[in-house]
Amino acid sequence: MTASTPTNHDNKGRFTAGNKAAQGNPYSRKAAAYRQALYSCVTAKDIKDVINELKDQAKAGNLKAIALFLDRLLGTAQNSGLDLLERLEQAEQIITENIDRDGE
Repeated sequence: MTASTPTNHDNKGRFTAGNKAAQGNPYSRKAAAYRQALYSCVTAKDIKDVINELKDQAKAGNLKAIALFLDRLLGTAQNSGLDLLERLEQAEQIITENIDRDGE
């Protein structure tokens, strides 16, 4: 590039002020508004109710519910580096700690 060619970048390669390519995602404000609307109509009790329903379905033997429940509780198997038995032992430890803490 020659010195006379406008680049819309500074000498460090960053966008300069007024560069139309640097305006970001045009849908991010809309997505943020949707998230805020969702957050405003969900309570902590709603979330607990949903989690309890998922837990009940998992306990009833629904394999998809079991997988989702364990993934959310322990992280996905691919990301955790643990095999299923280790993940179940980890879940048992978390549950035991919560029972000890809550006195149930």
